[in-house]
Order: sequence, then structure tokens, then C-alpha cells
Amino acid sequence: MLPQLDISHYTSQVFWLLVSFCILIVAMRKVFIPKVNSDIKEREDAIASRNEVIKNLSQRENELNEQIRQSEKEKISKITSIYNGIEKRYATILSEQMRDLQAEQTQLTKAIKAKYETETRKMIEKKQQTIDMLARFAVSKIEEGCTKV
Repeated sequence: MLPQLDISHYTSQVFWLLVSFCILIVAMRKVFIPKVNSDIKEREDAIASRNEVIKNLSQRENELNEQIRQSEKEKISKITSIYNGIEKRYATILSEQMRDLQAEQTQLTKAIKAKYETETRKMIEKKQQTIDMLARFAVSKIEEGCTKV
């Protein structure tokens, strides 16, 4: 018969099974489970620590982003004020130049009108002289013609 099926060996096999099982349970409870628990605890602590670091870094990042936004707003404000100042300055300069150009244009227009009027008067005088000369010439020719007849 096979020794596995022999009933007389069952009690010793059950005894050693129970002893082995108890030793395994005790070893698990005293050695392996505490070690696994301490590893789990260390990992949880490490994760919590890293989460805290991440939280702090995230807060710092938000603070820096806010500082950057404030700095950008200030720079935009400064640039806008500089631009407005330059725009006002050039508007003033342009208006002064426009006034100067208008004054110069007015002077040139007056000078041209005066010269035009002078030249027109001269031409009218010349025409009047020519007309007078032609009239005298015509009168003299008519008188000559009358005296010959």
C-alpha cells in the first residue's frame, strides 16, 4: 500500500503540518508583517513629505506667477505712460511745426499776392501806355490825313 494512504501516518503528518503552520504564522506576525508595515509607513511618510514639498512649490509658483503678472502690469503701465508722453511731445512739436508752416505759408501767400498785384499794375500801366501811344498815333495819323485833304 502507498504510504500516503496509510492512516497510521496521518497523525504525525497533521502534527507537523500544525507545527509548521504555527511557526509560519509566528514568523509572519513577528518578522515579516512588521517589516512590511514599517516599509509601508516609510513610503506613506515619504509620499506625504513629497506631497508637502509639492504643495509648497505649487504655492511658491503661484506667488511667483502673481509677482510676474504684477511686474508685467507695472511695465505695461510704464510703457504706456512713456508712449503717451512721447505722443504728447510729438503732437506738440507737430502742432508747432504746423503753426510755423502755416505762418510761412501766409507770408508767402501775402508776398505772392503783393508781387502779383505789382506785376498786374505794371502790366496795366504798360497796356495803358500802349493804348495811349496807339491813341496818339491814331490821332496823329487822323490829323495828318485831315490836313492832307
